[in-house]
Amino acid sequence: MAVRPWLMRCMVGTCLASPSFLPYCPPVELLGFLTEECQAAAALKEGMMLSFYGHIEELEWAAAEAASAGRLTMREAQDLLSFTESLNLMLCISRHRCAFSTVDDFQLAWNETCDRLLSRAPVAFSSESPCRDGNELMAVMGRLVHKLQSADVAQASTQAVYPADVAPVCQNRSQPHVTKRSRPLLFLQGTYGNHTVSSVSLSILELVEALATAQNRIMSDMVSVNLGAHDGSCGDAVEMDGANCLFDRGGRGVAIEGLELAQALHSRWKDVEVHVGYVSPEEASELVRMSLRKREIQEVDLLKIDLDHADCDFGRRLLEDLPPPAILHVEYNRLLPPPVRYREYFAFKKAGLMGTSWREGRQMAHWAGCSLQSWQDLAQVHQLELFQVTWMDLTFLRRDVAALLDVALIAPEPSQIFTAWLDSFCVAPSRHLYGHQAFASWDLRALADADVDVRCSLARRLWRGEGPRGSELYC
Repeated sequence: MAVRPWLMRCMVGTCLASPSFLPYCPPVELLGFLTEECQAAAALKEGMMLSFYGHIEELEWAAAEAASAGRLTMREAQDLLSFTESLNLMLCISRHRCAFSTVDDFQLAWNETCDRLLSRAPVAFSSESPCRDGNELMAVMGRLVHKLQSADVAQASTQAVYPADVAPVCQNRSQPHVTKRSRPLLFLQGTYGNHTVSSVSLSILELVEALATAQNRIMSDMVSVNLGAHDGSCGDAVEMDGANCLFDRGGRGVAIEGLELAQALHSRWKDVEVHVGYVSPEEASELVRMSLRKREIQEVDLLKIDLDHADCDFGRRLLEDLPPPAILHVEYNRLLPPPVRYREYFAFKKAGLMGTSWREGRQMAHWAGCSLQSWQDLAQVHQLELFQVTWMDLTFLRRDVAALLDVALIAPEPSQIFTAWLDSFCVAPSRHLYGHQAFASWDLRALADADVDVRCSLARRLWRGEGPRGSELYC
């Protein structure tokens, strides 16, 4: 195997204009051609390598948080994201040394990667042998995080958008300022501190409150069906579960959770029927219909689905058996951009596996649930239109509800759906969020950067090579 694919800058059939572009790792040309032994050797395991990736993710979170707080300019944030990506490339090259035919080939790629790292190094980078001293690298990242957290607020708040050498497709993305309406969206407990990133998206509780006001109703009259209630928490620093928040405000409905930790919810909410245990889509639909019938509830204001497995199967069944909800809020597989249609089928043997082991769950996450395009197709059949896309979730509104709330919907054309996905993908810490890139067998930028035909071809190639048997993928 030649080393050229590791160093080339013409990827996915298009020669990128920037000579400083940080190459994909592993290269697109090698996807599906690595031996099983090499794939096993490259798989992320416990130990220092996992710690490295954790530091890289935390550095991105810190950069995004500092930019939104006005402690970094956009240029400073992008320089730091470029440095972070060069660190990621070094780790990836190291993990895939089994793919090089000779030691010299590996050393050539390693040296060029080190040069890229040094050219992007911030002032705090002081090691004399940065490509050999792993402890020094982690120490530098720690110092950078602390510096970001303690910097003075000196400029307007903004989002940290990936620079062109990291993600060429993001080069022309807008860089919206974080307004007073922004809200904390995600939280990370890192090695060097806690980090919160913000979003200008509306929270689900805000949407439900707006709907209640527009319909002259009170919150205790609002109805939610929550598939994936977990421990019932609403969230402290961030809104983790809008349906649970509604239940805490006196809302009525049904909560379903597979994990035993939800047993305590039976006595928590007065007008909420709780079911604990794993169920099939058909069983979930029957439980919900019986509960709503018993309470003489005719309509659902909020249907929320976050099960980490076969979410589309549950969504399809409930949307077929119930009147369309006013608001549909779902988790989605954000790694497969439109127009890729991916759907994981339900299987009892897979239910709950995402919650048994963090590492196994991260490795399974790439083929869990369903993609944005699959949710879009399903929602439109039931008079629901895409309203907003965040790093982890999608929100759809029934058309009459959107008109009542006087909010803009995302146009259903494929190009607009992809743009909505891209606006989320291009903002840090999307690139390394929750270990998704670290545990992936492909570079997540490759699908985003490719044109539509190549994107679909690459996605099919990946799915045929490693996608689960109980799933489908097409464009």
